[in-house]
Amino acid sequence: MDARCRTGRTTCSGRIGNHRGQLIYIRTRARSGNFLVHRNARLVPYIGDREPDSATSILSSHHGWGRIIHSLIRTPAERSRVNGARIIFLVEEDRMSMTAINLMDPEFTTNPAAAYGRLREEAPVVPVNFPGVAAPVWLITRYEDVKAALTDPRFVVDRNNVPGLNEPSARDQIMEAMGVPEDLRPHLTTMVNMDGRAHSRLRTLVSPAFTSRRMDALRSRVEIVAAQLADDLRRKPEPDLLADFSAHLSGTIICELVGVDEADRAEVRGWIQGFAGDDQTRILERARLLVNYTKDLIARRRAEPGDDTISKLLAAEADGDQLTDTEIVTMFTMLIQTGYVTTAHFIPNAVVTLLDHPDQLDRLRADPELLPHAVDELLRVAGPITVGTMMYATEDLNLAGTPIRRGDTLAGCLVSANHDPRVFDDPDRFDIARIPASGRNHLAFYYGSHFCLGARLAEVESEVALRELLLARDGLSLAIERNQLEHHPNPIGNLLVRLPVHF
Repeated sequence: MDARCRTGRTTCSGRIGNHRGQLIYIRTRARSGNFLVHRNARLVPYIGDREPDSATSILSSHHGWGRIIHSLIRTPAERSRVNGARIIFLVEEDRMSMTAINLMDPEFTTNPAAAYGRLREEAPVVPVNFPGVAAPVWLITRYEDVKAALTDPRFVVDRNNVPGLNEPSARDQIMEAMGVPEDLRPHLTTMVNMDGRAHSRLRTLVSPAFTSRRMDALRSRVEIVAAQLADDLRRKPEPDLLADFSAHLSGTIICELVGVDEADRAEVRGWIQGFAGDDQTRILERARLLVNYTKDLIARRRAEPGDDTISKLLAAEADGDQLTDTEIVTMFTMLIQTGYVTTAHFIPNAVVTLLDHPDQLDRLRADPELLPHAVDELLRVAGPITVGTMMYATEDLNLAGTPIRRGDTLAGCLVSANHDPRVFDDPDRFDIARIPASGRNHLAFYYGSHFCLGARLAEVESEVALRELLLARDGLSLAIERNQLEHHPNPIGNLLVRLPVHF
């Protein structure tokens, strides 16, 4: 038999017959026991040491293909050779209609490490469906492949840098599905969605406002705010650690850092606290309010500069180049959202994880010097972002054995990479003293040129929060059963809706 693949089509001859269609490639334990199967034909041995060139992804038997395969096996000899084999690749003429995994399935939001872990062990690259995106997205699941993709110049985050493509990007499709008005979109397009010189220019201008030294200098202020919020939390009749502590803490600090006037901070916090919710209309209303507020703040800071980030951005210059007002608005909204959402949701995740592992919590209480290591490990196992920014292939290529076409959309699965047993020993074990091997740190803050600017701020806030909640005070516990915790149905975030606690 012969399997030839051109532009995603698989032509089958010999015992399968002359037609195009869906093929499944099965790898058995012995190389000589490989088979190709067509849905409407018999099982046929596949002779050769390599997978079909157009193989696109793994699908395993729980997707229903196991029943199809066993219905095609005609002889006991064939059955014995295929039993226990893994279904490795599904090849389709039309990849737009291929079976892809739905990331809105509750298992991916309630227990992402386990759900994505199963995908990682099935294949390094898996097709998945994102809400609002027409075509499946290739999800990269293994640590080394994710790191490699994040530094590979053949992948870009701005689809306009893929020549000859007219289709809207995945991000534009999501904005369209959300109903984001056209005039608001430029203010929501940040340097996270830029490549090369456009990205490095903005990063060069904004980086001085987020140096590690400046973030460490904020620690005393973070401690004051956290202590007050923890006192208030204990006095509340039904405290919600997310809304009443972590959201308030991260919202207050980021507002102070970027220069929101004190009289406006409560209102701005109220706007940004809704960004992780599910009400799209309300999210857009708050985004509009934040954009308009930022435009007004820029005008005020231009007239009366201060020591805040907006003033620094107005004065920033690189090679004679300054930020435009629109760029400052996008930078401000990005910092507000990322500086709030990630830390506000990571702290509750961290608290739940420590309460789930009382031995590690006791160990931390006995040796508080382990706190920075504990935060690092908590970011690995309970980070708030599960899937990274979408990327686009600028040319046809092969990624971890999977053919990728020019223009295909990809994303790195951070939670899967952070649990990869090829990198982390016993990855499902939570160990606050874990010290990763050199160059093998978690990817919760991303990697490469898009490494999170606010990483050090998030670490400082998290260390202070956990010390205040769990080390300086005793008695914090969940006010509901563990299985009653509710997560936002968000395919890219590990985000709790609330965290009821008591003391």
